[in-house]
Amino acid sequence: MINYDPQLFAQVAAVNPGLVSTLNALVGQLKTGPLPSAGVLQAYGRYVQRLGDAVVSYAEDLSAAPRIEQADAQ
Repeated sequence: MINYDPQLFAQVAAVNPGLVSTLNALVGQLKTGPLPSAGVLQAYGRYVQRLGDAVVSYAEDLSAAPRIEQADAQ
């Protein structure tokens, strides 16, 4: 399992508590089950990985936005 990062979750929850509660629910279900077959769970894990990639992409877009706006203003 991935170690819980309370500081990160607090920072996210300060803006959008739903994002944190969703992850907490997922982790809780993984720990307590029941779980689907290994193949189904692997496919679901791959979907969650793609979701994580999308979150990183959103963050990169947000980071790039001010630079794009600054370049347009010049």
